[in-house]
This record gives sequence, C-alpha cells and structure tokens, in this order.
Amino acid sequence: MERRPSSPINSPLVSPCNPVYPVVSGFTSVSARSAPTMKGTPLRRVAFALLALLFSTPLFATDQKSGKDLLFQLEGEFAQAVTKDGNAAFVTWFADEGVELNDGGGITSRDELQKQPAWPEGTTLTWTPVKADMAASGDLGYTYGNYIFKSKNKDGQIVSHYGKYMSVWKKQKDGSWKVVVDMGNSSPEPNKSSEPK
Repeated sequence: MERRPSSPINSPLVSPCNPVYPVVSGFTSVSARSAPTMKGTPLRRVAFALLALLFSTPLFATDQKSGKDLLFQLEGEFAQAVTKDGNAAFVTWFADEGVELNDGGGITSRDELQKQPAWPEGTTLTWTPVKADMAASGDLGYTYGNYIFKSKNKDGQIVSHYGKYMSVWKKQKDGSWKVVVDMGNSSPEPNKSSEPK
C-alpha cells in the first residue's frame, strides 16, 4: 500500500479555523488576524485611497463655499466703510499695487486714488455683489455686481448713475484681503418693471 502525504488543509493540526497556517510553496506563515493589516497589501492601498478621496472631497467643497462667503463678507465690509467715509475708505481697501480701471478712461493707481479730493457732500457709492468665486489656491478671488453712484449735479439735484463692477481680491502677506483690480462700467437705469419680484 502506497502512502501519500496528506494535504495540509486535511491535517488534523491545521484547519481554516486554526489561525496559524504552515509554510506552503514559499509563502510565510501569518496569523489570520494580522493578514488584513499587512503593510503594502493591495487591499490596504485601495482602502487608504478611497478614504482619502472620501474625506478630501467634502473638505474641498466646504473650502470653496467658505471662500465665496468670505468674498461676500469682504464686499459688505468694503461697502459699509465707503458709505460711511467715502473716497478715503475706498482707497484703504486697495492693495499697494491695486489699480482702478476707469470707465472709458485709463488706469488709476492706489497712490493716485489717495490724492483725489474727498467726495462732495451728498455723494454716495453703493453696490451689491451678485457673484463671487475663489481660486482653488485660496488666495485670489473675484466678485461682480451692480453699483449706484449718486452725486449732485450743477443745480444741486441728486443724480443717480448706474453700472456694473468687478473686483479682484488678493490675500496679502499679513493675511488680510485687499482689492488688486477694480473696474466699473456705466449702464442705463434698471427697468423696474423687468426686475424679478
């Protein structure tokens, strides 16, 4: 009678319930409890990649949303300061290298804006941002919207001028945000009957 060696799986000392498996054809013995946590296994790499993707996607979306919110907040603070202090406040929100692209004119630097006289009494500038977006880098963003500039004409009557504006915001080295480019173009008075209710 020929005796054949029994298969390790059929051995009474080794079974699928036994946590220690023998060395078979060049593989090392491992504990069943440690097999899923071995470094470098494809399963672990895939699981890590999926977790990283899962947790990075919502954080990225949140950062973008908070970036837009920040830009709307900055515009609100900027507008409030200008309502209170006019041109003097307008200039303080510009970066040192900030410029204004004039409607139908040239380019005015921050230094040139600072040298302009105070706005005459009764002059106001108000605006409402319609859209804001932040770069993925988180240090540059833009807003655009509508403005109303009111000033007295030669007869002393308040006249309203309407337009669109766009501002580019840049995070400064000290962490503050300043306008680096501001521009506006005039437009006709909005038609009240065509505005959404």
